[in-house]
Amino acid sequence: MWAERYDRTLKDILAIQDEIAKKIIIALQVKLTEGEQAIVYGKGTNNLEAYLKIVEANWLLHQSTKEGVIKARLLAEEAISLDSNYALAHNTLVVVTY
Repeated sequence: MWAERYDRTLKDILAIQDEIAKKIIIALQVKLTEGEQAIVYGKGTNNLEAYLKIVEANWLLHQSTKEGVIKARLLAEEAISLDSNYALAHNTLVVVTY
């Protein structure tokens, strides 16, 4: 992670900062405060398909079945492939991994 390069224009500095923060949080498995979580998750996604996959994944997780967890993991991975910056999709993947 530390060796990655972030070659972008200066106008993208905030996006780069968010991306680096997310990678550090994931790498360190840091527990965020509720306010910090709201900021990260509040960014959401502009990809409707990714959003709908996470809605379905979370519904499946609440069913508490083995099959539901397996399908939720697949949906989270698909949502991430549609929008790699979608924090809630990454969070859902972390939840189904544990």
